Amino acid sequence: MSDDLHERRRAPIAVIRYLFVVDSSGSHAVQERMRLVKGAVNGLLDATHGRHDEIVVIACRGASASVVVEPTAILDDAQRVLDYLPTGGRTPLAHAIELAATYVTDHSVVVVITDGHANVPSRTDDPWADTLTAASAVRCPSLIVDSEDPHQPTGRPRDLAAAMGGRYLRLADLDQVSVLRLIQETA
Repeated sequence: MSDDLHERRRAPIAVIRYLFVVDSSGSHAVQERMRLVKGAVNGLLDATHGRHDEIVVIACRGASASVVVEPTAILDDAQRVLDYLPTGGRTPLAHAIELAATYVTDHSVVVVITDGHANVPSRTDDPWADTLTAASAVRCPSLIVDSEDPHQPTGRPRDLAAAMGGRYLRLADLDQVSVLRLIQETA
């Protein structure tokens, strides 16, 4: 009789937490680069949305980074904040990555959109060394989107991707298909 009973069990679907570190410093205010950055982040958000995944958005500008969207599955909240995200000031990139690391779970992906022009130190007097140290401490898949001016490249976003053990992509190369594919491969 007990052989006739069958129970169907579904494997739980792991919720992925996408941590977006958005460089909104003064260097992005020039030549409307922030418009491109916001467009790229919105495209990434659209690509990651589904299965009730969580989104966290960290703004990197001024004296320190700040979490502008706490973990949420509501895509509209993140997009609304991005629409009104101001630009200007310095680039506390090390602090932003350190902050992102505090939100990392067993199922996280960190997406950093930056030109790599870190100029606010967090632990030493060298903001770039602090950034690389913070990046090497992140223990999850990552994607670095290089928003650097292609006419004056420093190569720092590529170095950041290497320090994080993550994938590297130039902002200029983003399109909806490649974004979706990269997010799926990174997760």
